[in-house]
Amino acid sequence: SALPSLKYLKLADTGLTGQIQLHDIEAMENLEELDLSHNSITSFVNYNETMKLATRLTKLELLDLSWNYNLGNNFVSIVSALPSLKHLKLADTGLTGQIQLHEIEAMKNLEELDLSFNSITGFVDYNETMKLATRLTKLKLLDLSGNYNLGN
Repeated sequence: SALPSLKYLKLADTGLTGQIQLHDIEAMENLEELDLSHNSITSFVNYNETMKLATRLTKLELLDLSWNYNLGNNFVSIVSALPSLKHLKLADTGLTGQIQLHEIEAMKNLEELDLSFNSITGFVDYNETMKLATRLTKLKLLDLSGNYNLGN
């Protein structure tokens, strides 16, 4: 298998474009940090395979997809399949509208959630949001800056 002991994979600003396949990463079961920021990723190919891969990355603590401005809402359920995540960086990924926070609920170890510089207008259900807030007890940083329509 390819690089099974690899802990840190940084592919930031490498020109990745369009749909990407993550099956090349599946052998990297010790991966703790995956940085795909500052590219032009629009989605992940084959949702089912990506979900299967997500369940194998049990040690992944940091996922940075920031500044992939065309990614949009295409990845939220995949991210929720990564319960070991401590740092999730989604700045300027094209998130729009109201966010369903129940997708994030499984990430009980989350310490940092960066949703800055998107077009988030709010959160779908206030009661669910408050419930979620009590479940994410380790969350230390929630960055919503630059979401100019949030207060409307």
